[in-house]
Amino acid sequence: MVDQNELIEQYRTTLEVMKEKLANLREDKEKQVQEILEKKSTSVEFQKLEQNLEILQEGIQSLNLEIFKEKGNLRKLKADNEWGEEKLMNSEEILSLKRELDETIQKNNELKTDKNTTNTESKLAQLEQSNPKLFGLVKKIIMVEETNFLLKEELSFLEQERNKIRADYYKITQCLGQKEKLKLKTREVEKEIERSETNIHYMNKRLEDLAYDLEREKEIVKKSEVKHLFDKLDELKQKKQESGKKVADLFDQIENFDIEIESERKCENKIPPTNLKQEIKNLEAEITERTKELKQRQAEKKRLQIVLEQKLKEFAMNKKSRLRSAVDMQSTSLSKHTLSKSTPSLITANSTKRLMSKGLV
Repeated sequence: MVDQNELIEQYRTTLEVMKEKLANLREDKEKQVQEILEKKSTSVEFQKLEQNLEILQEGIQSLNLEIFKEKGNLRKLKADNEWGEEKLMNSEEILSLKRELDETIQKNNELKTDKNTTNTESKLAQLEQSNPKLFGLVKKIIMVEETNFLLKEELSFLEQERNKIRADYYKITQCLGQKEKLKLKTREVEKEIERSETNIHYMNKRLEDLAYDLEREKEIVKKSEVKHLFDKLDELKQKKQESGKKVADLFDQIENFDIEIESERKCENKIPPTNLKQEIKNLEAEITERTKELKQRQAEKKRLQIVLEQKLKEFAMNKKSRLRSAVDMQSTSLSKHTLSKSTPSLITANSTKRLMSKGLV
């Protein structure tokens, strides 16, 4: 049978190890919280934190299982202790030893009485023949001694019984003391288990709070990225409107130039040809400058469009389906915008060719 103190020490060591594990988990969790507060930028880090949270939850579940197992071991230890005490008191070996001891004591007493009776009978026979009065007195003394001997035997038997009762009482008190100690230790262990359960409950709450904070941070990051993209879209729309106004102004200017050229062709006598050629050259130079400016605007627009598409691709990896549909609609609107932008450039090119041909004429 395994010693109870060793089992209790093992149980205490397991509880201390569990406490150390809980302390380590707390330290790891606090470190992770500090890292979260320091680093709130990329989605990869949030995924790592979620993995760490899952690891912590698995550790807490394993600790709960260990506590449950230790409770079962404690109950088993109590049952084994009670069963061992009952088995020890009612074992056949102890009962057989008691019987053998009683038999040997009885045999010894019988032998003593047999020897005493043979010696006394021979002496009494001699004394009865020599002095009958002394024989009567001696016989009375022998009877008193026999009664005294019987009383002494009874007294020794009672002393043995008393010693047995004292030994049994001592064993009972020892068992009760061990029982009280075990009860105290079990109470301490139960208190430690309750504390560990409260700590685990606190850890679970902290983990839930941490997961809630992570979700909030994710939403904030997503909203900030979406806001940035919408700001970019507003800037692009504003630039589109400005470029559209400029293109419309250029078209108006080209039409005015066509009207002026037509009027000047009709009125060739009023304006000398040298001034007309110079004015046509000036108009061509202005048209080329405006076309260059338009090309620069279109190049800037394409660059911004490429940047926007890259941002949208990065954002689409961590975005939900409803945001994806919105971004797709915006990308289609941007493609329509590029098509509408490409047609005025062709028109301006055709108009410049027409003006060049008119100038040559």
